[in-house]
Amino acid sequence: MAFSTQIITPFLTLLFLLLVGVALRRWRWVTHDAARQMTGLVLNVTLPPLIFVTLATELTPAELARAPLLVVMGVVGPLIGYGVAALMARLSLFARKQRSTLLAAVGMLNTTFVGYPVCQGLLGDKGLLYAVLYDAGFSLLMSTFCIWLMSWQTHRGRASWSASLRDLAQSPLMWAVVLGLIWGAAGWPMPVWVRQPLSTLGQATTPLALLTVGLLVRPAETDQGTFARRGRAAFRLALLAVARLAVTPLLVWMLVRLFRIEVDAAAVIVLQTAMPTAVATTAMAEQYGGDSSFAAAAVVLTTFLSLLTLPMWSWIVL
Repeated sequence: MAFSTQIITPFLTLLFLLLVGVALRRWRWVTHDAARQMTGLVLNVTLPPLIFVTLATELTPAELARAPLLVVMGVVGPLIGYGVAALMARLSLFARKQRSTLLAAVGMLNTTFVGYPVCQGLLGDKGLLYAVLYDAGFSLLMSTFCIWLMSWQTHRGRASWSASLRDLAQSPLMWAVVLGLIWGAAGWPMPVWVRQPLSTLGQATTPLALLTVGLLVRPAETDQGTFARRGRAAFRLALLAVARLAVTPLLVWMLVRLFRIEVDAAAVIVLQTAMPTAVATTAMAEQYGGDSSFAAAAVVLTTFLSLLTLPMWSWIVL
């Protein structure tokens, strides 16, 4: 019973906050412009301190030396997802604006809000440690490649490289990951007067991000238009969900079996790769010119479906 509660609780929390955001939009208590401003608040104010404190305090030099493979797989796993999505993006079903969002929605994983409690529930503190190590590699990729990718799609043309690199250099997320990894690897202690304010600010990330996703889920993505148009929209989301929750973790599972990775580490690698789309995907799509409605729908759909797929992957890997 305790195990089931530990696994289900994070999903219930996610879904509750998503529904609150949907209700706020439906009752027009928060405008769409306000929701767009909230995305900037999440990406630039609350998420960077959360990532910095987690990496700086959880990743000690001993832990990094113990499981470097997990950090590497935190990069490799999402990159496999990006590769799967890049093949799908060639289909005429996806508009140009949706293609970078598709890549981000398949490549970006909810490794923290869902991944941490799931891995800890299955494997205890060892599972949590392995999940943090995997997340270190993923956070580095998310704060660099994903931002560059979305920005480059927005600035198509001569200035695309310079503009996207400028967006990357100006991203607080990227600097939070770099500084957090350096701090953790060096083993520097973090004074309470530094950690406590940053942690308090970072704790606002989850509710703000989930409320924003709910606010940005618009009926137009799935409910309006002709029957054929609704069918195409639903098919796009179905393809995304299959790529995120089934195809990508299947390829990673085959990879860890090929290299005979130790069972617990392999389980965490596959489970973290099988997580639903990261909540921050919606904020990034809004910030860097992607399709935020498509991203929000992807977050909601994959979160719901992962209630079915994650137990299946847990059974397979363990």
